[in-house]
Amino acid sequence: MHLWKGLPFDKNDVLKEGGTEVDFSYISFPNRKHVTTELVVDILTEKVTGVNLNYCEKITDSCITFILKRCPQIADLFVAGCPQITDWSISSVADCCTTIKCLNVSENKNITSRSINKVIESSPQLEQLWAYKCAITSLPENTGFLLAKLQTLWISNNKLTKLPRTITKLIGVCDHFYAAGNPLLDPPLKIVNQGLEAIRKYNNEDYELEIFPKKEQLFSTLFSCLINSSKQNGFVGVGEKLVILEVGIGSFPNAIFYKHANINELDIIGIDSDDQIDKYARNSAKRAGILPNHSLRTIHATSEALPFPDASVNAVVSTLTLCTVQNPFRSIAEIKRVLKPGGKFLFWEHVLSETDESLRKSQIALSPQQAKLKNGCCLDRRTGETIRAAGFSKLDMEYFELSNFSILNPTICGIATA
Repeated sequence: MHLWKGLPFDKNDVLKEGGTEVDFSYISFPNRKHVTTELVVDILTEKVTGVNLNYCEKITDSCITFILKRCPQIADLFVAGCPQITDWSISSVADCCTTIKCLNVSENKNITSRSINKVIESSPQLEQLWAYKCAITSLPENTGFLLAKLQTLWISNNKLTKLPRTITKLIGVCDHFYAAGNPLLDPPLKIVNQGLEAIRKYNNEDYELEIFPKKEQLFSTLFSCLINSSKQNGFVGVGEKLVILEVGIGSFPNAIFYKHANINELDIIGIDSDDQIDKYARNSAKRAGILPNHSLRTIHATSEALPFPDASVNAVVSTLTLCTVQNPFRSIAEIKRVLKPGGKFLFWEHVLSETDESLRKSQIALSPQQAKLKNGCCLDRRTGETIRAAGFSKLDMEYFELSNFSILNPTICGIATA
């Protein structure tokens, strides 16, 4: 039963119906200036799962903490516009309640990142969070991983200058996202106002911009090695093209690096478990200007079972792919199998941190959720050790850390020779 009660009334009006006490599952007194903590405490039962006290100006922290302790199954808590509410009671949501699904603390200037971040980190069932016109300055960097069920996030008119990059993990889950009215610099407010998809594109482009110089040099080294190897007998057959296999080609973001290959013709073969990527890969190739000088074809397959004979390709490229494959040991063994003697394997992968224990613990903790949300992407892999154990004849590998991508900062890249 729901209680929607106007004033004036007393406790007996609320609790008695035909001489029997009524158990209310949802209590709502929105916009009632005369509602007091004492009244709410009086009518509260353990069966209450929702409380709406929006704009009840006399409600205090002690009332909220009592509600949370008295009602262990509470799912909805609305306390917008309650000026006496502070971080102290909202932090109790994380301490006392793991069942909270909807929380509205909007228009409370005493609510800061301290309590909101604690709620985000401790409320896996949270589906709706309204916290506009508060005093929030930051969100947890792993927000997108923690709020896997979030449908509404309303954080407009706070003091946020930066959004966590993981916020785009909410794409496909979060239907309502509002962050206008913040002094946002990263991503810029104009990007944020366009929604989560625009932020995702911005973040991806930002990542590519940071890694571009190093990645460009890596590809340049690969093509120089291939040119030198092509002079050897048997590396390229008479009348044949150099064959490069891109494992996990996706939309072919590496296309731009092939433009300056200084090789007359390349036969680029893209492997991907997604059978719908051909048009996207081809569009990237066209934009990069590598067609028709080089050829491109895509094949629906997995890296654990490459559909090529032994020693049949000149080079294999894998960038940000080995984090998602089901069996990285098998995948690298397959890559080595299809490479011709002297063939090159170019790799670029995010990995488990080798220098920061705290970051490493976060990566391990978040990896299962990341895998569910990001097509199997794992944060806790030691891909460098896997490549080293494969027994390539030569391995040039570097470990380094990017600056702005949190759990994706630890990176390895290099070229292995079959």
